[in-house]
Amino acid sequence: MVKPPNTFINHHHFAAGPLKALNSMNHLLPIIVATLIPSIILLLGIGSLGFSATNPTGPLLLLIFSVPITLLHVATYVPFAFAIEKIFGLNLIRCGCLGFLVGCLYIGILKWPYPDGSYIGEIEAQFMGKNIIKAVNGYPTIWGWLIYLKMVLTVGLVFGVPAGLGYGLSYKKA
Repeated sequence: MVKPPNTFINHHHFAAGPLKALNSMNHLLPIIVATLIPSIILLLGIGSLGFSATNPTGPLLLLIFSVPITLLHVATYVPFAFAIEKIFGLNLIRCGCLGFLVGCLYIGILKWPYPDGSYIGEIEAQFMGKNIIKAVNGYPTIWGWLIYLKMVLTVGLVFGVPAGLGYGLSYKKA
């Protein structure tokens, strides 16, 4: 079997279906890596701001709450990775892009600015020292949409891309 260019995944284990492929231990290490990377990034980011000396359980609580959220994202990521692998072949660029999309997915849905004004936060905000209006009559303005996109894209870039790349790199090694 000749591999298509720019791929590193062997396709023969998909003949029996994706569940057999998941059981083949090739995906166990990548799933663990993709689960831990966003939690570690969050831990390092908040840890750099300093944990409270009076509450030494802060890092532990952070991991307890971040790992289940990351597992939900990984549970969404893996079936899409199987499909992309089967159709196109999986490489690091595709892993990173898929991680970005999955990272943006849940925050994009949860923070969608509904017409009644919920989930848009404060109506007025400051951007670079200037007062801006994020919504008029419950509907987002251009500034409201830009702030929403900034929030969603930031989560995808900071957490989704590294997790997707970690999945791809560890899958390549497995």
